[in-house]
Amino acid sequence: ANPAACAMLGYTRDELLARTVAELVRPEEQDRLHALMADLAEGRVRTEVWEIRRANGSYVPLEFNVRFTPDGHW
Repeated sequence: ANPAACAMLGYTRDELLARTVAELVRPEEQDRLHALMADLAEGRVRTEVWEIRRANGSYVPLEFNVRFTPDGHW
């Protein structure tokens, strides 16, 4: 939730941090999100492109390199 991400997505930092990943991806991508989370829980690292919802309701494609951290966060 750095300033560049907030500006690109149109959220304040607090607004962006208050949202779950499931709220930011397209509704039809929920199964894909669950599969990603299962892979991450097994220690895999993934690089994928996801369409992330902006505050105005539009979506922007973003590439992410994701992994779980030792505290269980992405």
